[in-house]
Amino acid sequence: MKAARLLLASFAFAPACGAPPPVVVAPATSTPPPATAAPAPAAPTAVAAPVATAPPRASCELPPLEMLRENFAATSMSGIAEVVASSKTSLDGKTPPPTKGYVNFRYELRVLRWLSGSGPEHLVLRQGAEAEATPQGRGGLLFFSACSSADGSAYEPDVGYVFPLDPSCRADAEMLGDSAAKRVRRKHERACDRPKGK
Repeated sequence: MKAARLLLASFAFAPACGAPPPVVVAPATSTPPPATAAPAPAAPTAVAAPVATAPPRASCELPPLEMLRENFAATSMSGIAEVVASSKTSLDGKTPPPTKGYVNFRYELRVLRWLSGSGPEHLVLRQGAEAEATPQGRGGLLFFSACSSADGSAYEPDVGYVFPLDPSCRADAEMLGDSAAKRVRRKHERACDRPKGK
């Protein structure tokens, strides 16, 4: 009976005619494959050290030379100053600013360089501006042209300017101001000789 079962079993698993022979898989062994040596670490490659470069310089947008000459001729002072404090009020300089129309900026400045005329090292400068504008903040630089007031402060006349200045452009502004100051032709009537607002 055992022989018959064995014969039947071998017949049941025998390949049919024309069928490919069965694939025999070798039994798994418990011995691990031979160890292979780990690959040697790659030699370190030289990495180029980053080259130190200066930060990109701001584009120096300065007033045209001819405009400066006109301003220097029409006003009593021009210079470069650092903002110590600034505020924004209505045109009367006392009440809160309106949301539309015109406002008054009041700057407390420390003058770093006089380009035309002269004045105190610490100067109060008033500027008229549109209500949507924001005054330059503390620490900012201003390139300005103004007239003197009787109280020792200054104001920007219609032909004056108060121009925010990037610190990296200060040397360029000074060179431009020096060049303009050398070519000034004083006018008979200056903006500072007329009453404010005229």
